[in-house]
Amino acid sequence: MKFFKALAKTEEAVWIPEAEWQTVCKQEGLTVPNHPQEQIVGLAYNNQRQIVEVTRNLRLPSLSYYVTILEPPNSRSLVSKRSYLTVLYEGTKQTENTEYGTFSLIEINVREEGLGERGLLLEALIQDIVKKFKSFVIRGDYATITLQGRVSEKCFTKYGFQLKDSYLTLSSGILPDRI
Repeated sequence: MKFFKALAKTEEAVWIPEAEWQTVCKQEGLTVPNHPQEQIVGLAYNNQRQIVEVTRNLRLPSLSYYVTILEPPNSRSLVSKRSYLTVLYEGTKQTENTEYGTFSLIEINVREEGLGERGLLLEALIQDIVKKFKSFVIRGDYATITLQGRVSEKCFTKYGFQLKDSYLTLSSGILPDRI
């Protein structure tokens, strides 16, 4: 007798190429909302194949990223449809010949687990940092970022984060012992 139902493998979230945004939104009857304080990063399908918009608000020292589910104008809900990530830009540091940007991952909150939106937020953050810094470090308190361990460490390690001294750390261009 089988006691456990096999779990269906969920698809990964997938970015929609910019050239296809208008066509996809038109086919689905969606309009991209205007967020005056935010810049669009991209559109994507989450793991449930819902179309979401990824935006950023870069008001230094704080960087905020949002994932908003796009809904047809006639079926908007009052319930929060946003996931978000907040990072603090701490500045640049110097180690021997390397100057690097330092960032503190403050919080990451998803509206529902298993949609792949945490990954979209992390990808958008990393992509922006890589464009501006050849070398960088992003650190976040493990207990805070994983909600006291309720969020799998694997959600972060697949993007290159490592757990060290109770911190999830992603570094590029710097030796870990120099951080």
